[in-house]
Amino acid sequence: MKKRFTAEQVLARAAELQIVLGVKGNALAIDAPDGALTEKVRAVLKEYKWELVAHLTEREQGPLCARCLDLDRDNPVPALPEPYRDNFYYCKRHHPALPQEKGGDALCSK
Repeated sequence: MKKRFTAEQVLARAAELQIVLGVKGNALAIDAPDGALTEKVRAVLKEYKWELVAHLTEREQGPLCARCLDLDRDNPVPALPEPYRDNFYYCKRHHPALPQEKGGDALCSK
């Protein structure tokens, strides 16, 4: 299902409403002035929770390896600074242009 907004748009609207969003562990942290969290705003934040967490996490630590995210969402590995031609970021272990070691995806190294 296609989403109505991007994470950037939700963050921009939250900023307009003086709502500060962050990440604590794997959860979305919300600091809002009284009256800012209307039912409509709560519904949008709930709908976009995981996109916002991923976006804010990436903003803090840089891009994460797309393949590592597919394999193990609890321990994604930071990616190389430049995206591959498919616009996804990959760590050294999973980068399509680099020679791959045998042994599968069981262990990812930085």
